Amino acid sequence: MMPREARDHEHRVALDGGPDGLDVQRRVVAAAPDWLAPGGHVVVETGQPQVEASVAAMLAAGLVPRVVTDSDPDGPGGTVVVGRLPEAP
Repeated sequence: MMPREARDHEHRVALDGGPDGLDVQRRVVAAAPDWLAPGGHVVVETGQPQVEASVAAMLAAGLVPRVVTDSDPDGPGGTVVVGRLPEAP
């Protein structure tokens, strides 16, 4: 299901995400609160079928998720999930 340009040009380690394709993403998101400053963001590109799982990973890590989809019909398209580390109270 991966776009050809990704299969042909991305490094293999970036493409091998386990059974559902999100293993690397989950590791990055889980570690993000340790290196993000309060109010900082981590951004992950994801496929539309994986948005729910990406959002769940952000929530599990204590991040506030926001889904952003490119709606420009002439653009490359794509979806990212932005996770924000909440500010300290």
